[in-house]
Amino acid sequence: MRRPGELTARFALPHAGAWTLWLRGQFMPRVLVGVDGRRLTTIAGQLAGNSLVPDTAPPISVRLDAGAHSLSVTRAGFSLAPGNGGSAVLAAAFLTPGATRAAGVGVVAGVGVTTLSSAGGH
Repeated sequence: MRRPGELTARFALPHAGAWTLWLRGQFMPRVLVGVDGRRLTTIAGQLAGNSLVPDTAPPISVRLDAGAHSLSVTRAGFSLAPGNGGSAVLAAAFLTPGATRAAGVGVVAGVGVTTLSSAGGH
């Protein structure tokens, strides 16, 4: 994302409960992360990795119902703050069952996000 705008991705979950959202990419400018219109967190200054192997931002815990949901990643307007003129690159987003669910083999089946659409034409 080189300009202000929002990326959205729709996904479905097989069961309700605690989930961990992982975002892989480089996020120098501040981006807002939300699910179903609810703001979860803000990410900024995450530049580890490189363009071929981007790093994963710290995990985000969220409680969600089973069924369809919408992930949003929003880049706000620009400021004169250091790093605000750079790009935000989202390489992947995925969910894993949260720690409150009973652990066991076969439970760690992530839900992949396969499409991203940009409302702002980025």
